[in-house]
Amino acid sequence: MEKSARVRDLEASLNACQMTQTASKGYKRVFFLTLFVALLLQAFCFFYMQVRTVSETLIADFKIILTVSHGVTPARINEIGDALSANVDVVSLKFISADDGFQIIKEQNPKLAENFVFLGRKPMAEYFELTLSENALPEASAWITENIVKQIPDVTPHYKEEQALAAAYASNIVRALNLIAALTLVVLFSFVFFVEGYSIKTPGVRWPSVFIGILSFGISLGVFYGLLQPLKTIAGDFFVFTILEVQCIILFITALLGWVLSKWKRF
Repeated sequence: MEKSARVRDLEASLNACQMTQTASKGYKRVFFLTLFVALLLQAFCFFYMQVRTVSETLIADFKIILTVSHGVTPARINEIGDALSANVDVVSLKFISADDGFQIIKEQNPKLAENFVFLGRKPMAEYFELTLSENALPEASAWITENIVKQIPDVTPHYKEEQALAAAYASNIVRALNLIAALTLVVLFSFVFFVEGYSIKTPGVRWPSVFIGILSFGISLGVFYGLLQPLKTIAGDFFVFTILEVQCIILFITALLGWVLSKWKRF
């Protein structure tokens, strides 16, 4: 009986040791997997924020200049402004008089303005500055032909078609990245429901895995912050690494992933 009790105690000790080793091995797997996912999400976040910033800048910078023909009356100019403002694809419209336009030249290039004054003439014509909506950018040339050239012969459009196409292309990339992010979340939550509903592993204490996920998030954020901070210093406000809302989402995903992996039978 005494020997049998010793054997049972030894077996219990071995089982406890094996369980400890298994748990330790499982925590290591959870750490490396959540860290890998966190780094991927930070990389995606960095790329997405840069593309979105470039897209917003290109869209905001694309302007259509409509120079008003000589001899057009102020009443007709008001009619043109009302017609353009009523168009659903026009985001903003600004009228610049000849005097205001010349003042802009004086502020941006005083020497050039002095040369024109010396020659006895002002180079600026009256014009409208028009901003198109994002949806109209891919077909900017067709839109201008249909809504400006054919309907308003009193103005002459000036614009860069390549800039409109670049803005539209960047906008499409942002939409594609939004779709990728949405599909990623769908896959993640499908995995969560699958593991929580069908995993046959009996879960132990799951909170350590949650803290491991949070630790992985912190490491990934520190790595990318250290790598990208020099770019932030050089580029200034144009460079955007991330925003608080996105980091909260990444934190939630890594913590949730740690929670779920602690129950997955492969861990």
